[in-house]
Amino acid sequence: MTKYFGLDIDEIIKRLIDSSGDTVCYLNLLNVIQQGDKPKMELKKYNQLKKEDRIKALKNVCKRCSYQDKFRGWDPYAILIQSIWKDAGLPDSKVKKVFGHVDDEKDIYKDIVKFLRKQNSFKNLIVIDTHNKRGKQGIRFADITLFKKESLLGKFSRYVLSVEVKAKSGAFDHLLSQLADASTFSRNVYAVVTPGLLIEESMKRNNMNEAGKSVLKKLKMQGSGIIIYDPVKSACDIIWPPQANTLLKGQEQKKALENLDLLEAKIK
Repeated sequence: MTKYFGLDIDEIIKRLIDSSGDTVCYLNLLNVIQQGDKPKMELKKYNQLKKEDRIKALKNVCKRCSYQDKFRGWDPYAILIQSIWKDAGLPDSKVKKVFGHVDDEKDIYKDIVKFLRKQNSFKNLIVIDTHNKRGKQGIRFADITLFKKESLLGKFSRYVLSVEVKAKSGAFDHLLSQLADASTFSRNVYAVVTPGLLIEESMKRNNMNEAGKSVLKKLKMQGSGIIIYDPVKSACDIIWPPQANTLLKGQEQKKALENLDLLEAKIK
């Protein structure tokens, strides 16, 4: 299985074909490597192919594009995503069918919590929806907070895990800021993002290949784990585990734990 930004490329191409946007993308990519009537002639052959052969053809044309000056050295799948998102001029309705779309981040919290509870490393943790919770001592919690108590005394252990969710347009910088805040009192932090958010941020530089790597690098530099949420499948995938948190402050952690005790009592 080949993935890019946590997306199964074969699945993305299948969605592109199902949305009837593949012929436009294929022609757009052919125009990078051929001139004159050749692209249209090759497109006619493409239109006669079955679905599985179309998938192979699209992968192949992306690879061929990576040898051209415009895309030299690019990851072939970055070329495909840039074509779908921008270069081919597909309408937003088709792009949303391929990458999915989230109108309100709160709508996907349940899917994310369900995913977290299935992970072995999170099984013994208490999960609280804290997206609109603020501590009395200036603690700004992430959208979802996980923690555990000492089994004998019923007190909090020194363990807090924060999960920040972002899906809305233009929310990437805000995400970085909120992850930094949560890192002061969390053992680990995770960013849950949609493919659309990552692609949108990357395309601000009109270069899906380099900018895409840069966007992921920004998250990794903060020590954040990265979870991709696919709106089409309502599914999550951890593509990068959290790293050692160097921003953790004992006093902030203590305040967070005291506030979580109050929040848990209210929820129950």
